Amino acid sequence: MQILKNYRITYFCTLLFFLILLSNSSRSFSEIVLPGNLSNLVADTTTDTVVKPISPKIVRYGKQTNIDLVFENLIPENLIPKKKTSVTRAVLSPGGPFVARSLKTTLPPLSVINDSLVINNRIFAATKNGNIFSLQNKKHAKLEKIHLSSPVLRLTHFQSRLFALTQAGFLVSVKLPDFKVENKIRVDGNITDIANNGKYLYLLQHNNKLLIYAAHTASKLRLVAQHKLKTPALAIFVNKNYCYLASAKNGLVTLDISNINAIHESGYFKTSGIAKNVVVKDKLAYIADGPSGLTVLDVSKPDNITLLGSNNKLGTVSQVAVYQSAAQLPRILVANTDNKLTLLDIDRPEAPSILSSHQSIDTIKKIFFSKQTATVTLSNDIQIVDFSAEITPPINSEGVTLGGSRRAVIKNNIMYVADWFSGLHIYDISDPLNMRHLSNYHTKGSSKGIAIKDDHAFVGDDDHGLQIINIKDPYNPFWVSELATTGLAYTMKIIGDILYLADHRGGFHIIDITDFKQPKRLSTVDTPGKAWAIDVDKNTAFIADDLSGLLIFDVSSDKNPKLIAQFKPGGFAEDVKIRDGKAFVTFFDSGLYILDIKSPANPKLLSHISIPGNARGIELENNMRGVFEC
Repeated sequence: MQILKNYRITYFCTLLFFLILLSNSSRSFSEIVLPGNLSNLVADTTTDTVVKPISPKIVRYGKQTNIDLVFENLIPENLIPKKKTSVTRAVLSPGGPFVARSLKTTLPPLSVINDSLVINNRIFAATKNGNIFSLQNKKHAKLEKIHLSSPVLRLTHFQSRLFALTQAGFLVSVKLPDFKVENKIRVDGNITDIANNGKYLYLLQHNNKLLIYAAHTASKLRLVAQHKLKTPALAIFVNKNYCYLASAKNGLVTLDISNINAIHESGYFKTSGIAKNVVVKDKLAYIADGPSGLTVLDVSKPDNITLLGSNNKLGTVSQVAVYQSAAQLPRILVANTDNKLTLLDIDRPEAPSILSSHQSIDTIKKIFFSKQTATVTLSNDIQIVDFSAEITPPINSEGVTLGGSRRAVIKNNIMYVADWFSGLHIYDISDPLNMRHLSNYHTKGSSKGIAIKDDHAFVGDDDHGLQIINIKDPYNPFWVSELATTGLAYTMKIIGDILYLADHRGGFHIIDITDFKQPKRLSTVDTPGKAWAIDVDKNTAFIADDLSGLLIFDVSSDKNPKLIAQFKPGGFAEDVKIRDGKAFVTFFDSGLYILDIKSPANPKLLSHISIPGNARGIELENNMRGVFEC
C-alpha cells in the first residue's frame, strides 16, 4: 500500500508539472518529452516519458480548452503492467513565455551570481565567491570554472577576450575560447559599470569618472585616459565614437569619445523618469527610465537628441536588452524592479507596444535577449526563458471598456469613448435604453481624451501621443497616423484645422491637422504644472495646469503663444470649460470656480462651489453644469 501511495503522489506531481509546462505555451502541440533524468518526478524510471495531446492539437492563446492526453512510459512496469494512461478533460489556458531551462542544478550549490554574459551561445557567470563559470547554452553542457581571489562584480567581452572586474580592484583578462587567465592589473576606486567599443575599455568609476584602458593585447592592458563627468551616471553604453550615460539627474548624456584625450559632452536629454540603463542600436537609444518605464530617443544627432516615444505601463524599469531577429522583427526586452520581464514590439519606436510578459520569482540581475530567447540572471540561477509566444489575447469586442472610461464625445447618435485600458469604443445610442456596442480600436497607450472632426477620431493616448483613427465605418475603425508628444497626451480642443492638446507634464501643443495623415506641431508651451485639460475661445486658450491653477494664453499666433493671465486660488486645477464669457474650472480638492473672462487678461472670480468629493471634470448642458467626482 505504501508503494502504491507513493506512486499516486508521483503521478499527481508529474501531471501537475506537465500541465504547468503546457499552460505556459501557446504553440501547436503534437508531442512533448519529459527527460528521464527527472526521476524525482517520474518514479524510478530512466525512460523518457512521452506525453501526446490527442485532441485538439492546437490551443489558441488565452482560450481555455479541454484536451485529451496519453502518457506513455509514465508508470514503471514493476508497479502496474500498463504503459499507457489516458487523462481526459485536462484544462489548458496558454499564457505566453515560459522557463525552458534552469541552470540552477548545473551550477554549484550556494553560487550567488553577480553578473553574466552570453557570447556565441556560451554563458558566463560571475559569482560572489570569486568564480567565473562557463558552459554552452545546451543540455548536458560541460561546466568550466576559473577561480579568482575575490568576488567577481562585472563582465564584458572585448575582441577574443573576457574581462572581469573583481571586488579586490583587479581587471582580469581571460582568453577565449581557451577560458584561461592571461593577465590582470589593479584598478583604483569603485567600478560600477564597464563597456567597450572594440578599441578601448571604458570603466565607470564612483559613478562620476571614466577610466579608459587600451586592451588590444592582454600584455598591453593599460590606462590611457581619464575623464571627469559633470553629472553622476548609473550605467554606460559605448557605440563607435560616442559614450551614452544613463544619468538619474540629466536622463541621457552623450560624450564624444572620438579623441580619448579630448572627451567632451555633446548633448543630453532630460527624461521624465530616472534613467537607470541605456542601450543604443541603429541610432535609437532605449532608456530604462525607472518609474516612467521605457523611453525611446533619436540619437542620430548626439548634439540634438529628440524624443520618439515611450511606454509607461511597465512598472519601474531597471534594465533593457535589444535584439533584431532574423525575420527583421525589432524587439526589446525590459525588466522592472518587481522582477517582471516584458517583451515589446519596437517596429514603430514612436509607440512601443507590449507583446508578452513573464514574472520571475527571484531578483533579476541581468538580462540578455536573442532569437526569441531571454537569458535571465537571478540571484542563484540562470534561466532560459522562451518568448516565442508573442501574440497577446485580443481585447473583447462585446462592449466592455475594462473599467477605464475617461471621456466621451457624441455625434449623430454615435458615442465615442476614450477608455484608459482598451482604447476607443464606439456605441450606437439612438435608443438610449438599448445602447449597442459597434466596435473597439485598441490603442497602444492609455486613452485619456477624444475629439471628432469629419470622419476621424483624435485620441489623446497618454505616453503614445496623439492617435488619429478613421471612423467613417463605425464598425471598422482603423489607425491613420500619430504624433508623438513630449508628455502624456490628455484632452484637446479642435477649432478649424488647428488642434490644441493638453499634454500633462509636456505642457500644451498647437497642432496643424489639415492633413490627417501628417499632423504637424506648430508650437509647444512647457507649462509650470501638469496640463490636464484645455479649452479655447476665439484666440485665447485656457489650461487647467494642476498646482499652477488656470493659465490663460493668447494664441492669436499659432507659433508664438503668450501667457497673459493666471488664476491660482490654491489646489489642483483639473478641467476647464468656456461658455458665454465665463470659465468653469474644477479643482481636484476644492470644487468648482466660475470666472468672468470677458477680459481674458483680467479674470474675475464670480463664485466658488465646494464639492464633497474630488472634482475631476465638468460638462455644460444648456444652463446646467455637471461636475464629475472621484
